[in-house]
Amino acid sequence: MKKSLSDYDKLEQLFLLYEQKMYALAYGILHQVEQAEDVVQESFIKIMKHLDKIKEPDDEKAKWYILRIVKNTAIDTYRKNRKEHKQIVQMEHQDLEETSSLIDNHMDEIGEDEYLRSFIKDLPSIYLDVIKLHCFYEYSVKETADILKINASTVRKRFERAKKILLSRKGLD
Repeated sequence: MKKSLSDYDKLEQLFLLYEQKMYALAYGILHQVEQAEDVVQESFIKIMKHLDKIKEPDDEKAKWYILRIVKNTAIDTYRKNRKEHKQIVQMEHQDLEETSSLIDNHMDEIGEDEYLRSFIKDLPSIYLDVIKLHCFYEYSVKETADILKINASTVRKRFERAKKILLSRKGLD
């Protein structure tokens, strides 16, 4: 008759036998090292709670039971990631709309100088956004870059090009 393993020994054997397979499965679903490691850890916690369902660690049923737990845990994590990503994208979109609205309101405030306004309004939008944020709202180059989600060097270049366009329109180039 085979001696029954203690829970500790059973868990240790499960770890030695299946840890790499569990990680590979989780990574195959998530494509992120840290999250795959977290899924393996969470799976072992779930396995510990139901260790009585596993009779023999090297049994084929045990293997499929463990891999099913990992697969389900990884899929749950993947769904959670997608949900969080959608929420972040929505928040960024709302922030961009609010910023655009504030900029437009500020442009209306300087509307008394129709001459200046007409020069600025006719700029291509990539230059207009930089001018509005950097000149009117006095954001730094870095802050402007963060808001527009572009590099600081791109902000500087667009600002330089916008100035050239405005000067050429005024006949001062």
